[in-house]
Amino acid sequence: MRRAGGRVRVNVHLLEASTGNHVWSNRYDRPLADLFDVQDDITRSIVASTQTQVVLNEGLIAERNEHPDFQTWDMAKRGWREIYQLTRESLEKAREIGLAIKRHAPESPKGPQIVATATYHLVYMGFASDPAVMREEAVAEARQAIRLDDRDEYTQWTYGNVLMGLLGRREEAIAAYQQALETNPNFSLAYGSLGTTLAWAGRSDESIATVEIAIRLNPRD
Repeated sequence: MRRAGGRVRVNVHLLEASTGNHVWSNRYDRPLADLFDVQDDITRSIVASTQTQVVLNEGLIAERNEHPDFQTWDMAKRGWREIYQLTRESLEKAREIGLAIKRHAPESPKGPQIVATATYHLVYMGFASDPAVMREEAVAEARQAIRLDDRDEYTQWTYGNVLMGLLGRREEAIAAYQQALETNPNFSLAYGSLGTTLAWAGRSDESIATVEIAIRLNPRD
């Protein structure tokens, strides 16, 4: 951390403890009006900015980890890593991983979360082999994830995406994104999705403010 005049600069590096491999880094330059406010701002930014990168990195770790006690966790990380690639092949692979999680751990919300998210993107991006059938599958899987654990931010975010993107139910989608943010106030994906949905609902001022939060929390996502 360096201080110059009325500003403070913090360089942050995230390393994988077991190997020392570099995972993520960023630099924060903020006004030093109040040191504690600066610390809180940087903390929120770090949490949000590292979230996606940690998921991607953990997906790589999971591919190397064969410990049976962590099978569901490993599979989920691989699934989300495939989703973040956003190609037809990666989304289809993520969907298969989600279905495998459902067979292995039917009580876990992670399986339907991943199936719903991958299937949603396949439909939304025009990759679905049978859009009508896969649309219904995405909706059913998102609802199953809600039944299994409605306190999980990824469950609520997934449900919101399906409600808005596939069913056009804006107010319910907004409520789902807001619930995700109550669970995790640093969840930049939910802020971004909420901002987009608010724009579609004609609530432009709220949309701009919400998207600005998403960008401030995670400008690289």
